[in-house]
Amino acid sequence: MMRFLEIRRTRTPRPADFDHDFPALIARTLSDLTPDERHVLRSVALLDAFDLSLATAAAGLQHQAPALRLIERPFVRENAFGLWPYHLARADPLHRPRRRRPDGRPLVRTRLGAGRPPDAGRPR
Repeated sequence: MMRFLEIRRTRTPRPADFDHDFPALIARTLSDLTPDERHVLRSVALLDAFDLSLATAAAGLQHQAPALRLIERPFVRENAFGLWPYHLARADPLHRPRRRRPDGRPLVRTRLGAGRPPDAGRPR
């Protein structure tokens, strides 16, 4: 992250500046965090949402400073109206691979028959 901020501050970014694979981007992002911030990140990654007190308690820390620094990062989103105001940015669920029937048709997901083909359980 700091590398991209430095590029933006000193010159106009070029496409080659972003020619890195995803694991390298994650490694660089994590290397920008302090050890306490990484510990808080690992702790809140298991949660759907959190606040400062929950993040601090989940990480087992006595002070909120690392959690406070973490929520200022661009990959932490804030919903001021939620019970737990912060959550980690997640991939768009529309881009997840969809399960399909053996004949290639998509599965119909209903409340009672989630994941079953639409004709499953019907008398023939």
